[in-house]
Amino acid sequence: CDLVLYLYPGTMRWIARVQQRFFQSYSVRIAKHIISISENTRMDQVKKFLYPNEQTSVAYPGIDAKEVQQLLKEKPGNQIMDLPEKFLLSVSTIEPRKNYSLLLKAYQ
Repeated sequence: CDLVLYLYPGTMRWIARVQQRFFQSYSVRIAKHIISISENTRMDQVKKFLYPNEQTSVAYPGIDAKEVQQLLKEKPGNQIMDLPEKFLLSVSTIEPRKNYSLLLKAYQ
């Protein structure tokens, strides 16, 4: 998702830096195409790993709750739950740099 390991290594736990350094460089070496979450991240990866620009693209993260509910209804056996109109979903590691306390205050 990003190059925080190389751009801001001091914001990560030691073990997370070691794991990401190994897995990220390996993943880039074997990848046929890289999909990034932003144009800036895409360009950072192209520059850092000298990855061919034409073998990259961007898919912006996001979710449409109504679309998710429709997909759940279409698949038999899925448990359907009503999502509130306003909700917060954060998918990431729990680290100080993620600033969850500010995220929760902003949501409240």
